[in-house]
Amino acid sequence: VSRRCLGASFHPAMPRATDRISAGHHVDAYQEYTSLVGRLDGGRPVPEDVYQDIRRRASNPARRLYVNWRSWSGLDCRAVGPQSPCFCTHRYNEHDWSAFDTREVRCKMPGCTCRCFSYVPVRGSQDLICSGCRRSYTEHRPDDHGCPAASTSSGSSKSVFASSYTCSCTEPYNHHSTVFESRQEREAARREIDAGWMEQAGKEGLPVCHLGGILGFTSLADGMERAYAGLEAGFDGGGGGGDRLMQRFQLEDQVNTVALTQGKLAG
Repeated sequence: VSRRCLGASFHPAMPRATDRISAGHHVDAYQEYTSLVGRLDGGRPVPEDVYQDIRRRASNPARRLYVNWRSWSGLDCRAVGPQSPCFCTHRYNEHDWSAFDTREVRCKMPGCTCRCFSYVPVRGSQDLICSGCRRSYTEHRPDDHGCPAASTSSGSSKSVFASSYTCSCTEPYNHHSTVFESRQEREAARREIDAGWMEQAGKEGLPVCHLGGILGFTSLADGMERAYAGLEAGFDGGGGGGDRLMQRFQLEDQVNTVALTQGKLAG
């Protein structure tokens, strides 16, 4: 692995899945590099000064955009993370996540016309088929989500992507949108903010801005699962508490918070 992606600095108190040995630090450095840069380097590590500038911009929590795929009812159904897919087929970390002022989170991949990140609820080899033209979302125009002109019955290029996909919240695809918020806006709306260990990581200068809507381990769960666990303000899931998965996520957040603030042995 290039020295450039191994040269990043790390705080010794950050929770680690590997032992604090040389190999473990190299793995952490590689993971941080790929999380920040994605495929933007074209397979060749970016120059050290460029990488450090990216890392510096990602280490200012005051300019972080919290990104979620939200239903019209106000539920954050999916938290967007570095690897979350956009309608343009590229990932969130391949977009301009530092566009805090304009919120025009454009795609930075060469040749892509995507003007702002727009989450699509697909994982792995999953696909979304347009209800109008019957073509994959990947065949639509990234800039305006327009259908391929030749695939519509009228041959018009004015038709846009629509899907019959239904989210776990029971609302259809077209009743969701990708939202970008500041920390202050989330607090004003009484929405959840970072878990303790994520909060501490930001205070200590670790990169967080590229994480989008990831607040901790509980953000990995579906919005309805969080609602059933009572973690979504204004939504009564009626479940009387979380299931084993949500309890495990909450425990992970609690352990990592203690480990980071009080030491590894305490966690």
